[in-house]
Amino acid sequence: MNSFEKAENAILRNAARLDVVSRLSNDQARLKFEEEALGKGNPEIAETCYLIACDYLDLGNCEEAMKYFRKIFSIYKKFPELEKPKQYLVYEDAGYTCECLEKYKQALKYYLEAVPGYEENCGTDDDRTGHLYYRIAAAYAALNQEEDTRHWLERTMNTPYEPEDKESRKYFRGIKVLRNRASERKQ
Repeated sequence: MNSFEKAENAILRNAARLDVVSRLSNDQARLKFEEEALGKGNPEIAETCYLIACDYLDLGNCEEAMKYFRKIFSIYKKFPELEKPKQYLVYEDAGYTCECLEKYKQALKYYLEAVPGYEENCGTDDDRTGHLYYRIAAAYAALNQEEDTRHWLERTMNTPYEPEDKESRKYFRGIKVLRNRASERKQ
């Protein structure tokens, strides 16, 4: 990459960061307004808290993001009857935040909460569900729990999901090829 391309990439990264900072500022102003108008524990502010948590996550500030996820979960706990149509996404993002903070047990707790929602809304053979299964396997691997890691990797391989990094993708494809050959031999 030449110096012009490096400069261009730096400008694009800074522009994207400024966009997130601007969005965060707007979301925080919205939350302040909602808290004043509706009250701090009102269930309607959960969505705004989620937007702010995601903004902080985009900025790489996982500690701050986790504060907003905790706010959301306290609202969920306070209003168990509240319909939460995309709750599984909140749990997955909270799990990812914990994983970034290297709090793998906590990450697993949130990831496992997200599984039923993904399976119900996306199906068990969906790429997005496969990505969640892969995150669960990675968390178990970080905790050196081999049997659980293997179980969730197996579930991942039954979906169309392919990891983003090159090495894992090669590994996955190799295992799938070997599984297909073994099943062909059995027939």
